[in-house]
Amino acid sequence: MSANECKCERCSARCRVATKRNKAAKMLRASAVPHGLCVNCAAHDWLRNTYPVNMLLDESGAKILLYPHIREQFAEIMRAANADATIDEINWNLIVENWDLPWRHRAKQSALNPYDPEIDKPEVRRERRERLRNMTDEERERQRKIAELPMTLTSFDQLNVLQDGLGDKLRDAFLVRADSDQVEIIPIPPKADPYEIYTPGCFSGCKFCGGNGCAACDGEFQKARKQSPV
Repeated sequence: MSANECKCERCSARCRVATKRNKAAKMLRASAVPHGLCVNCAAHDWLRNTYPVNMLLDESGAKILLYPHIREQFAEIMRAANADATIDEINWNLIVENWDLPWRHRAKQSALNPYDPEIDKPEVRRERRERLRNMTDEERERQRKIAELPMTLTSFDQLNVLQDGLGDKLRDAFLVRADSDQVEIIPIPPKADPYEIYTPGCFSGCKFCGGNGCAACDGEFQKARKQSPV
């Protein structure tokens, strides 16, 4: 294998560096170095990273790519994107045959491609549709109300939409009466006598004031004074 040749990093097909490259190519761009994917795996990579094509392929299966009208549409996309590759270079049968080969990298998700084929699998969507079909009218109404909630919740009643009684319980927690046995009544402490005057040396290790004088200092000082002999 020469310096300008390599193997496809996915299917191990033999590849070589193209003699010409189109810098304006927006898809299936030829590589300037002997590293990357063969044209078939590159086409598959484009398909799995393009929404909603990736989702539709997961639903329909890869064999739909063998239909002539699908290939014609893909050829139009390649021309519009100034692809370096030509439609005749792509072996669609080989793409279908190698469809389940592993990839070294995950599909690239973005605002334009929210679909993740490794998570949003067809069977998961089928289960979701089955749950929707079996929902009661009460559950459907709840889902509708949840969908209509604003991004910021501003009332206890909106919390009740998320879960029955959630807002009412939180409201009750905030409105507990002062004479309720659920509340620990903390008496107001009596007015303290003026603090004694002391030097910074009395409790120089105080983490609050460093010995300059504060309530914490005074408490430690009074404790130490009580423990010392008169």
